[in-house]
Parts: sequence; C-alpha cells; structure tokens
Amino acid sequence: MNGGRRRVLVAAAAGAGLGAVYQVPLAGAVFAMELLLKEVSMRIAATCLGMSAIAVVTAQVVVSPQPQYVAALIDSTDTGVLIWAGVVGLLLGPLGGWFGDLADHVKKHSQRGTPTLVTLPLAGLGVAVLAWFWPLVLGNGRSAAQAAFLGLTLGMAALLFVAKTAATMLTLRAGAVGGTLAPAIAAGATGGIVIGRLGELAVPGLEVPIAVLAVLGAAAMLATSLRAPATGMLLVAGVTGQGHMAFAALALAVAAAFATSAVRPKLYRIKRG
Repeated sequence: MNGGRRRVLVAAAAGAGLGAVYQVPLAGAVFAMELLLKEVSMRIAATCLGMSAIAVVTAQVVVSPQPQYVAALIDSTDTGVLIWAGVVGLLLGPLGGWFGDLADHVKKHSQRGTPTLVTLPLAGLGVAVLAWFWPLVLGNGRSAAQAAFLGLTLGMAALLFVAKTAATMLTLRAGAVGGTLAPAIAAGATGGIVIGRLGELAVPGLEVPIAVLAVLGAAAMLATSLRAPATGMLLVAGVTGQGHMAFAALALAVAAAFATSAVRPKLYRIKRG
C-alpha cells in the first residue's frame, strides 16, 4: 500500500471513530476530509463516507443512536430565527477564533514529563474549586452544553462560559491530553444564551428563541474554533437531532461567524490560527 492510500485510510478511520462515538456519519466523513486530509475527490469521499457509515452502524451495539443532546429544533422558515442566526454568528465569531487560538497555544506549551505529577493535581484542585460553585464545569462539557440547550439565566450562562473555558485551558496547560470539541460546543451554547438574554433586556417584550440561540451559538463557536465550517455545522446538527429545516439558519450562523472571526485582532503573544 502506498503512502497516499495509507493516509486516506488513517484519516477516514479517524473520522469514522468520531462519527461512531456521536452517531453522526456525515459529520465524521466531512471531518476526515475537511480537517485531516484537506482535500476531496470521488475516491476520498467514497472511502470516508463508507467507513464512517459502517462504524456508526456497528457501534450501535454499544452506543445509543439517539442524539447526544435534547435541544430545540430550528425552523429556518422563521425570519426571526434567520436574523438571530446572523446576530449570534457575528458576535460569537471572534470568540470562537480566540477559543481555537488559545487552545492551540496551551496544547503547544502544555506541561510534559515528570512535572505533570504536580501540575495535573493542582489543575484538578483548581477545577474542583470552580466546581464547588458551578458543578457544570466538570466533565468534557457535555453537561454544561445540555444545561444551556434547556435554557439558563443570563448570569449562569455568562459564568459558565467563563468557568468552563478557564477549566478547559487550565487542564490542557497542566499536561492533560484531549480535544476541545465538547468544550467549544458548551461555550457556544452558553454564549448564544448570553446574547439572547441581553436582547431581552435591551428590548423589553422582545420574543427571543433562547433555546434555538444556544444551538446556533454552539455551531458558530465550534466551526470557528475548529476552523472547519462544514464539520462544525454538521456535527452540531447531528448531536442535537436537527432536521433539514435547520440547515439554512445553521449555515447563516456559521458563515457570519467566519466573517467576523477572520478580522478578529490577535491575542497578546498568541499566534492566530
């Protein structure tokens, strides 16, 4: 087997693994092509889609095929939802970009070797202190995201956004190994709620679809933090059980997020991705 075929198979297998865990075959295949291979052809698409589909079906022996999250279903025929999709995307785009930049930075400079025997317990202690006040910071972000999809107050959403992001970056910097997919979904969902709650305060009587904004925020934040628009949109759509009526609003939120993320200023001493 030549190097090119081996590379495609390894990437397709990685995407299949993602698809199997979250039961999102299309998102898994697109992840492999968009983020790992960074190219698309008939052969690559067929390989990635086929492997992801097989993995999703066989994984159902131990993984529930139900969506990971209970979330509101988005209706893109609602003009108000489309307007909010644009607003959420524009406002969260820079935050998603900075989230990805900071994650790359802390992973690159994370502690390694013997010192992790000290840094990881200290990081765990720091997270435990945060969890004493806000238990939802614990875990990979799934509980925080689920709470956001069901609706949170402005104060709790803002605090959870900051606390979960801080806990994630602290743990990675201390030497833990892991991704930022679920934390980015949680950050985006809480960010979407903050925007919606502020809208309610700014315009009394305004009807804001808070739960929908959480889903839109998750897609915008995940897509920009990963720097992968299709993967972010499809993954959030899959894990929240969205139907085809959601994709226009999700696409608008992601496109708006990338527009503002592209012009975000650079964080101090942190390389832009």
